[in-house]
Amino acid sequence: SFITPNGSDMVIDDEVWGTIENDPTVGSIYSSYIEQTDINNILGKSSGFVVFLSETDMEAVFDECGFEITEGRLPSDAQYEIIMHDDMLKNKELSVGDKFGNAVDSSEPVVGEYTIVGAFKGNSVIALGSKNYNVEQLKDIGLETENALFAGLVFPEHNLELLNSMLDEMEGEGVSVYTSSGIKKSFDEQSAGISSLMLIIIIVVVIGISAAVGVALSTVYNSRMDEFGILYAIGYSKGRILFVRIFGEISKLVIGSWILGVLLSFGSIQLIDMMIFENMGQSLDVFSSQSFVYTLVSLAVILLTTSVPIITKLSKADLITIIERR
Repeated sequence: SFITPNGSDMVIDDEVWGTIENDPTVGSIYSSYIEQTDINNILGKSSGFVVFLSETDMEAVFDECGFEITEGRLPSDAQYEIIMHDDMLKNKELSVGDKFGNAVDSSEPVVGEYTIVGAFKGNSVIALGSKNYNVEQLKDIGLETENALFAGLVFPEHNLELLNSMLDEMEGEGVSVYTSSGIKKSFDEQSAGISSLMLIIIIVVVIGISAAVGVALSTVYNSRMDEFGILYAIGYSKGRILFVRIFGEISKLVIGSWILGVLLSFGSIQLIDMMIFENMGQSLDVFSSQSFVYTLVSLAVILLTTSVPIITKLSKADLITIIERR
């Protein structure tokens, strides 16, 4: 979790820093400087983080996070260097040895020019460096930066949720906070409207498909009235014809189509994940319990709207008269 100065403040107040540092939910906190970079996603751009801290602290962070270097090495305190997560490198179409920063790419928010000297894998998709252009510029104009608390990288004592809850409550009280729980809450609020819209679309699509399938099946079963009349004449009860024969056929057709549709959907999503999202250093959930429930709802609606009208019509029909008309 990250803490940065609130508003226009340049550094975090010592008292606020001490309050966080001494909180029982905090395991360790590292003084750092944090810049935001752009992460490309399917809907546009989101924010990623580049964390600058001493080489010694960086080694400790690697140990705490369980990061594993996959290529190159850690940045040096004496050079403008960074190490970047494999997925961030893939997202930005960069490699170890490339240059990074707004000096080489004007669209990049991170100030300066850094050499990417390493890549790593782990659960946190970030980049880390030591020597920072903004901090060096402050030194050049005579400001004391050795003990300045520009930002903090905070680790939990035992439970991340407890830590994030504490930090989220401190939002605006001298610091700005970036926690997984806060970001998830913001995402859920933004996506709530999209979820409602998707539910409406799904309902409309299900109703439309149900109506179309119902009309098609009604036409098919109307053309088979003679068959049902013959079955009735040779001893089949009307209940057996309606519920075993007709409802059974419709159930097998609809359920079989549902199974095939679900499999094709999973295959399509997997293909999209491989062709689009993996190239962006991201991933798409192939299985979603909520989406799976939607398919069950569509299955039930289609089954009912196609079988009930046909069964109702045939239950009222005189099957013997149908045979006599032949």
